[in-house]
Amino acid sequence: MIVNSMVAQLNTIANEVTRVSLEVGTQGIFGGQATVGGVQGMWKVLTDNVNLMAMNLTNQVRSIAQVTTAVAGGHSTKKITAEEGGGFKIGMTESLSGPSLRAACLRGILTESYLGPLNPTTIIMSSMSSVVPNNPHEPSWHSCPAEIHQAVISFLSVSQLMLLANTSRYNHAVVKQHIHGRVVDLLSGWTLPWAILDFMKEHDMIFSSSAILALLEPDCLTPNDLDAYVPLGGLSAAHSYLCDRTAYVQTQKQQVGLVDATDGYVSDGTADTGVNNVVFYRHSVTNTVLNIIETSHSDPTVAIFKFHSTFVMNSMTSNALVSAYPKMTADHVGLVNTASPKLSFQMVRCLLKYGIRGFETLERACNWQNADHDCRSYAYCARCRRTVGDRTTMRVAFMPGIGTTAEVIDAQLSWTLASRYDCTSEKNIDAEQGYVTPGDRA
Repeated sequence: MIVNSMVAQLNTIANEVTRVSLEVGTQGIFGGQATVGGVQGMWKVLTDNVNLMAMNLTNQVRSIAQVTTAVAGGHSTKKITAEEGGGFKIGMTESLSGPSLRAACLRGILTESYLGPLNPTTIIMSSMSSVVPNNPHEPSWHSCPAEIHQAVISFLSVSQLMLLANTSRYNHAVVKQHIHGRVVDLLSGWTLPWAILDFMKEHDMIFSSSAILALLEPDCLTPNDLDAYVPLGGLSAAHSYLCDRTAYVQTQKQQVGLVDATDGYVSDGTADTGVNNVVFYRHSVTNTVLNIIETSHSDPTVAIFKFHSTFVMNSMTSNALVSAYPKMTADHVGLVNTASPKLSFQMVRCLLKYGIRGFETLERACNWQNADHDCRSYAYCARCRRTVGDRTTMRVAFMPGIGTTAEVIDAQLSWTLASRYDCTSEKNIDAEQGYVTPGDRA
């Protein structure tokens, strides 16, 4: 009889401890307590400890919720008031007060609390509202501290930033300063002097490929190298500049250490890539890799529009960022640029490399956002004739100053993409070669 009573009591203890643990730890039901009548000794200590743990965790979570709500309303001095909590309580209290508040919470609690989920459309629409909320504590873009503005825009693509910039003079200044900072980071990341922009202007040199894609779309990829494109005959001047003004040393492709070092220069394996020669350089101190690509034309931009896909048809001139298909690139999708019935191994490897990084390759524009369109007139259709200076091409001046004009080498340069299928719902095979035609720069 005594044994049966003990077994029954132990079963009750086990069931209650299990119930409270599941409620608090798994199901998110706070406030539960284990109830076991007549328990004594170590079993009572165990039951009391479980109840204390559950109560402490409940109090801490509720206190954190109160602090988060207070921070969302701009009251950054609110602290966690749970009496028991150990290191968890101390760490949270310190992170929500004092100098560590901004650094610890900008990308987490504060961003979510001020603006909800990090949705660029929500941010831009909030910014466009010039009406002061009836409730002064109602979250809005205007009520956020400048640090929150900087944290939020660091997530946005350049095309999204330009939408934000058009909403007010303040936002325009914030965005332009931020984009300028991204360019500064790019040059410093490859240990290049700011004066190289003057060389780029004088010699019609541009940067392109994955490093510029990473600048336009933050956190999407980590580039292995930086590609500089120069006109036909411009290789010697670029080589002299690097040798005289930087610590870059010419090296062989095999010594670069990047198996895909020339993957960005291919189209479909048979068409003209627009590339005449490639010379590789490695920095003697930082080991960063810079490639000088001599193109086969007087305008190096020609080679950009012979790339394998549209999400790498971006460039940086001496004072501007240029993106041929900005909306698609912001959605991390792009059109494949080929008319060949079968893709070459090298081109497949290129597309897979970017596919792993989250970029989807499409055959036709109608596969993007169900974009039904008039073939050859819709700017994102592969068969539409485009120019560098048209309204769809994004040109963003990053140099300081009001009214700075985004400079491109040839605004009249035109192109159409190569494509394998027509734009009908049947997806008929109807291959068309693309073309790139320079404008009259005179």
